Amino acid sequence: MGWSSFYQIKLPQIPDSVIKYIASINTPLSMIVIGNSLANARLDRHTFNLQLWSSLFLRNFLFPLTAAFILKILSVTGAAFYTTVLMMACPTAGIVVLFTLQAGRNTASAVTLMSLSTILSLFSIPLIFYLISI
Repeated sequence: MGWSSFYQIKLPQIPDSVIKYIASINTPLSMIVIGNSLANARLDRHTFNLQLWSSLFLRNFLFPLTAAFILKILSVTGAAFYTTVLMMACPTAGIVVLFTLQAGRNTASAVTLMSLSTILSLFSIPLIFYLISI
């Protein structure tokens, strides 16, 4: 079921196939971009910035735990609870780098933030889920 069925617009087969192929490449393409950024990340003065590590702690640990706490108070359970906490625990998106570029700023800190957040999420996501399940 393609996007055209949502709007009840019937496209010819070739344009519909092209749209489906382009849509299916979004996730792999973003993985390539993030992988490229991770490969280019260097340990330098941006890596050891206290503000960077504070934001990483907030983003990868405190925000998901706070969301889990609030959802528990609101009696949210099941898939809605775990999906919301998972979304909160996911790493900083690559859009941070794009916004930094658009603002005309140096992207070194943004790339470092995204890279370290992605690497840290390998540990933070399982830890968050362990903590919310006890």
